[in-house]
Amino acid sequence: MSSNIRKLTFFLTTFLLLLLPWFLQNSSEEIEPVLIDKKGTAFYQTNTCEFTLFDILSQNFLNDEINILPDTYSSVKCNSKINGVDYFESDIKVYIGTNANIDFLLQSLIWLLLIALIPKSNVRKFKYNNIIPIAITSILFTLHLLGEKNFYTSFAKSYSSNISFDNYFLTSLIAALIFILIIFDDLLKDRFYNLINYFPFMFLFIGAYNTFNLNFYLIILVYIGLRIFFETKVNVKLTLLYALLTVFWLVNNENIYLYFDVDKLKGFVSSSQSTYSQIFWIISFYFVVLALYTILNESKDFVNLKMIRYNFLLVGGLVSLFGILSAFYPFIRFLTYYNLGLNKLGMGNFTAIEGNTWRGISHSAEALGEYAAFTILFAVLISFHYKIKISNFEIVLIFLTLLNLFRSNNFAAVSSMVIFITLFFMNQLIKSKSFKITLIIFVIFSSLIIYSKTSEYSYKFVSSVLLNEAVNASIISDTLPGNEDGFTAADFSNFEIFLQESKEDSSLSSSLYYALDQYTNDGNIKYLPDSVAMVSQISVPINRSEKWGIFIAKYDPDFFEFIFGKGPLQLADYYLSHETKYNDGLVLPHSSLLDLLIFFGIFGVFSLLIYSTYLIYSNKKNAVYNYLFLFLLINYMKSDSILYLSSFILLYFTTYFYKFSFAIEGNLYNE
Repeated sequence: MSSNIRKLTFFLTTFLLLLLPWFLQNSSEEIEPVLIDKKGTAFYQTNTCEFTLFDILSQNFLNDEINILPDTYSSVKCNSKINGVDYFESDIKVYIGTNANIDFLLQSLIWLLLIALIPKSNVRKFKYNNIIPIAITSILFTLHLLGEKNFYTSFAKSYSSNISFDNYFLTSLIAALIFILIIFDDLLKDRFYNLINYFPFMFLFIGAYNTFNLNFYLIILVYIGLRIFFETKVNVKLTLLYALLTVFWLVNNENIYLYFDVDKLKGFVSSSQSTYSQIFWIISFYFVVLALYTILNESKDFVNLKMIRYNFLLVGGLVSLFGILSAFYPFIRFLTYYNLGLNKLGMGNFTAIEGNTWRGISHSAEALGEYAAFTILFAVLISFHYKIKISNFEIVLIFLTLLNLFRSNNFAAVSSMVIFITLFFMNQLIKSKSFKITLIIFVIFSSLIIYSKTSEYSYKFVSSVLLNEAVNASIISDTLPGNEDGFTAADFSNFEIFLQESKEDSSLSSSLYYALDQYTNDGNIKYLPDSVAMVSQISVPINRSEKWGIFIAKYDPDFFEFIFGKGPLQLADYYLSHETKYNDGLVLPHSSLLDLLIFFGIFGVFSLLIYSTYLIYSNKKNAVYNYLFLFLLINYMKSDSILYLSSFILLYFTTYFYKFSFAIEGNLYNE
């Protein structure tokens, strides 16, 4: 087949997958679509399942009053068609039918097509056939569907937990999964070593299914991990340790079919606390980590820094472009949501949230800012350290990425990016080591003095504000007596009153009770604050006092759970078991460190911190690595980015970036 024919075939296939499902003809040719306004709402409410998305395009493309949303309750018959219209004062909601079975197959094929675009590399030969990995992946997929039944019964009318051939919902999905994995396996062999150079596109094509609490990349990484597991020697000690932790997590699980609304975390966090769901996420997490480790380790001789830098910048530019287009055109907003596999719909306007942040098509403004800042930092460090020339087109992409960065208003990402770029150039220009150390110490102490002198808050307030927020988030705060001005004991930081009850009888979470006891009984001497006061002082300037206070109010582990956690990606029990004022909506801990504490306990947190310290120390002469790694560690400390699969893989990639140091020069200008 000639090159032109291949290109034409690819173009037609892309068109069919991306647009044709929304072009399907309406069921009645005698009815013409009308403008969707207050008057036209009744017309579409009467004529449901008559018009496709593109049927109404001519009349409504510039109609900024409509907001197009997926209707996940739809039957196969009404898939891709207008399934309802509701008029509200703020906008008109137009519901497009989407069906779980069709979504799974169609969206998977779209993303498989993208993988097919990755240029072929050396063939990666697998020792055994793919029958067992496909079978195990299918079993895990079934466990997921059974374990998170509350998630699926909330919208899938045909959902059934019966294991039988008569369960067409389940059998059709498993058949689709096997079909998808067979195609992917064929694509994988010729592209395995080139995946690393194109992983930045995961920040554009997020891979979250419209109607599943699954991510496409999660499925294929589990499959790769299984392929690897059966042919290579794994780390026996770490595998046995993980197996022991798995036994602990399963024994201590209460097997409750809770329903945790994953919202923007869709695809990488459990929505239930059932045993089946826990088994799925524990095993899947292991194989995802194994797959990532193997890909990075075996691909280190195929790393192309120039290509990775270009892909980071290209994705940054495309995210900005699609964010702007989605803000102004509701049709594009819906298509980007569905085809890119976004966790949630992009923003419907170019106005900032709460006056200061804009997330575009990203799941959060904070994550958008982190990606943009990392991309700029990566581009600057790689370009100057390895002397890779930046093209004019890449300069345009840098400006588009900067637009994302400043619109996201992520001060931590901007400031840490500027600091590390400054340190990088200072390290290049200043040769005296003692002078550099003196200058850094001077800047740090000067910043601390300036902050202490300009801060509008007193020391007592700053050291106790975290506990104030935690107490106010607890249910007990409603019953506290107030003085004539309405202020309670919490407002005056009189925390002794909350310790009058024993820990067992107290309605406070175990972590809040412990923090109050530490703060009250250990003393709080000026300039020598205790640990609680120190964390509180850190939380104020980075605007995390409220979020971390809510975490303390909600986090209610027993001793063994505090040591070993609840298992990977398990938030349901933390979020729902101890009732606070914030049991509705998605109020996250806003710290990946706290997320890890929930998942792996203090044992896991300390292990990862020790390992991170080791990596930084052992690579102390590798400035590029340390600046990139420290940038992510600092920003992830104050964000939940580790809960997003793309951000998790970015951290994993950066953690092992030092392994590519010898491969960089050999492949620097490979196309």
